[in-house]
Amino acid sequence: MLALLLAAGVGAQVPNSFETEDSLGLVQPSQVKAERVQEYASDGKWALRVLFPGSDKDTWPGISLSFDPPITDKQALQFDVYNPMDVPVALSWRIDVEGREEAIFGGATIQPHKTQAVEIWLAAAGPIKRIFPYVRMPREDRVLIFDNLRWFVLKDYFTP
Repeated sequence: MLALLLAAGVGAQVPNSFETEDSLGLVQPSQVKAERVQEYASDGKWALRVLFPGSDKDTWPGISLSFDPPITDKQALQFDVYNPMDVPVALSWRIDVEGREEAIFGGATIQPHKTQAVEIWLAAAGPIKRIFPYVRMPREDRVLIFDNLRWFVLKDYFTP
């Protein structure tokens, strides 16, 4: 998530389809290799390919979206994920909330050779400091391709 993807201090600027080289500067990789590719883009011509390396040790490789100041006005983060592998990939996420010691966790299984829209609901969580999409303890390499990161704001879908 994934990573999703913002650098600290960027604020709530998340819409990203990785159409420019500068968009890679918004990615905070953690134990992953992330690169722009022209394969499986769901919005525009470019997407973000993330390699989550397998390990015999317990690891949690992923990508961070950090928010300073914390976000409070978004209901969900949505993005598209393509799984180019022959096996399902379990994508997990951690949400760090300002003022809470315990993180909020969730996840989705991304089916092989399919693009899936993923939603991470934030509305009741509180001020969000970080969203960290990751693959939990991969024993073998896993690859996912992320694109079209966008905010979901309920009021944007209704007209007075």
